[in-house]
Amino acid sequence: MARPEYHDQQTLERLFANTLIDPKNGVRDHGILRFMYGAPVHPIELIRLKTHDLVNDKGELKTGDHGVVRAEVSFSGRERPLPILDPILISALQNWGNFRLESGWGVTKAGFLDLDQPFFLISKNKGFNVSTSIADGATKRNSDSMNRVIRARYAQNKVTGSVGSALRTWTLNRNQAAFH
Repeated sequence: MARPEYHDQQTLERLFANTLIDPKNGVRDHGILRFMYGAPVHPIELIRLKTHDLVNDKGELKTGDHGVVRAEVSFSGRERPLPILDPILISALQNWGNFRLESGWGVTKAGFLDLDQPFFLISKNKGFNVSTSIADGATKRNSDSMNRVIRARYAQNKVTGSVGSALRTWTLNRNQAAFH
């Protein structure tokens, strides 16, 4: 398996800008992409994240370095830190939350975000799917529904690489920042 590609800042800015202007799902997809490039997350974790993982009971985005990826959400099955520190990432996630409220996506009858709904939705009350298959006696779960969205955004913006490119880019950028 080939190593995921690194995406430079110019490529990312083009990807983010062109995604955000899409009137149909641009705000959601921009939030997904910003999250993937701005925090150490896998697509399957984005599917599993519930609104309460990222938003408190007052409807405010949980930011800072005290967030966690719960064990049942984590790719590895172990709880780990989830820092949400980047102001641009915070803005993108807040914009998605605001869109959900304004459009009635994943809200309660009282008009609040439903904290038990997935954070990222594909429609008003439906999250992305996790597919399950059994091969060689092992259960495998994948995030094909989320991966299709990411690959479509890559194709629209002529970005090469795989969905793993986001995590590789985040890791290499953090590593480079530590030495400068």
